Amino acid sequence: MLTAAHATTANLNKNLKYDPLESFAMLSSVAVFPYVIAVRKDHPFQTLDDLLRAARERPGVVSFTSVGVGSVPHLTGELLAARAGVSLNHIPYRGGTAPMADVLGGRVDVLIDTQTVSMPHIRAGNARGLAVTSAAPWAGTPGVPIATTTLPGFEVMSWIGVATTRGTPEPVLVRLNAEIVRVLTLQNVSARLRDLGAEVRPSSAEAMRTLVKTEIERWGGVIRAAKIEAAQ
Repeated sequence: MLTAAHATTANLNKNLKYDPLESFAMLSSVAVFPYVIAVRKDHPFQTLDDLLRAARERPGVVSFTSVGVGSVPHLTGELLAARAGVSLNHIPYRGGTAPMADVLGGRVDVLIDTQTVSMPHIRAGNARGLAVTSAAPWAGTPGVPIATTTLPGFEVMSWIGVATTRGTPEPVLVRLNAEIVRVLTLQNVSARLRDLGAEVRPSSAEAMRTLVKTEIERWGGVIRAAKIEAAQ
């Protein structure tokens, strides 16, 4: 099972023992999901435009969380800053509840995380959703505006997919793709993925390969522009 982090690792680790594209036989994507940009309920930022305006006025002061340096939420924040022409202060964590706790506690301004992390607090009234990074309104984030309304063309969709080892016989690859696609049509499987904030998205093996290649190139550009250091 590959996640979007596969594409960031490809750009941030100089000592990979494999080629992130050529060492694999891609089988199918499984699902996609956006990120939510949120603040605590009493934060002065009422909208994404407020956030970007403050970042222009105070470069490098407005802070945002991520689950680690080079994670997709981190790069989402860097891409947001680059597209808007602002500077944001990245505060990395090691996952868990700490990012949301520090946003709610007022120690960090902005949360960038998944629907499953953000929406329970938004529904409870403890946080305010400023934007969701999907191109269209997302079913799991009702009432949260899309980021592209404020920043045209800004879209980030994370993903999960399945791959196996390069050199696997073609009949096996065809069978595996067919079974993955079949399983994703099962109601209990698709319903569970929706509950987790994802949209089921099976694909051909070639489409999966194109997705991975495109994501490696995209995040590589963001990493280089933001001057994020690769691990030795």
